[in-house]
Amino acid sequence: MLQLSTRQAYSCTYNLSRSLRSLHTSKCLLSGHNKWSKIRHKKGAADQQRGQMFSKLGNDITLAAKLGGSTDPSFNVRLAASLLAAKKADMPKSNIEAALKRAAPSKAGEEALQHVTYEAMHGQVAMMIEALTDKKTRTGANIKAILRKHAATLGSCQFLFDKRGRVVVRPAEGEPSMSYDDALDLSIEVDAEDVIDLEDGSFELITAPSDLGSIAKKLNDRPVEILAAELCFRPKEDTAVDIEGNEEVLELIERLEDDADVVNVTVNSL
Repeated sequence: MLQLSTRQAYSCTYNLSRSLRSLHTSKCLLSGHNKWSKIRHKKGAADQQRGQMFSKLGNDITLAAKLGGSTDPSFNVRLAASLLAAKKADMPKSNIEAALKRAAPSKAGEEALQHVTYEAMHGQVAMMIEALTDKKTRTGANIKAILRKHAATLGSCQFLFDKRGRVVVRPAEGEPSMSYDDALDLSIEVDAEDVIDLEDGSFELITAPSDLGSIAKKLNDRPVEILAAELCFRPKEDTAVDIEGNEEVLELIERLEDDADVVNVTVNSL
């Protein structure tokens, strides 16, 4: 849970004493140089975006391993889902191994990674900001700066949310598509509390926090693929905001998610 482009300036100096032929050659080189600079710029932006995606996936893996209490996906459903997402994104094996290593107990002198939650308000909109960090002072300062820039402040609002479990599933490869009724039947079979159609072929099953692990294990025996399994905040009620306010909130969420330490942002606005 983000800075997506690097701008480089290029300059060319012309020697006015050169011949017309030399000047013509310089113009051709300039054209090629500009073309290559644009390619490099686009590639650099794409590489940076890819790197940031891997950073987020790495944080998800680390957090899943820490909260799940195991680096073995056979015993940690949330970790299994995070590893699946990393595999689908072609995340290098070395990055995955590094993320798992970060979940191990820290050595002497190293700051342990911590899962930190910040509560904030933007007008009447409440938000829960979750981060994974090795330095709370840095992360806290960054989040405060982002909030301040977007007319938001830290403030108590967790009472406006419930802590729930969520498991996102879709039909396993080779299986027929799933309707809402199919997903509802599945949720009843595994004792989930609710089901939400994500409208992309996948469904979100809501669970009690204490039931997340057992329900995810039950789903492992069903013909579905688990895309996510995690604890989350869910708003007790949604707050309606106008179009302008909604755009401001969306922009704030994007800026928060751009921060490398932020792993999730939940708001209570429609």
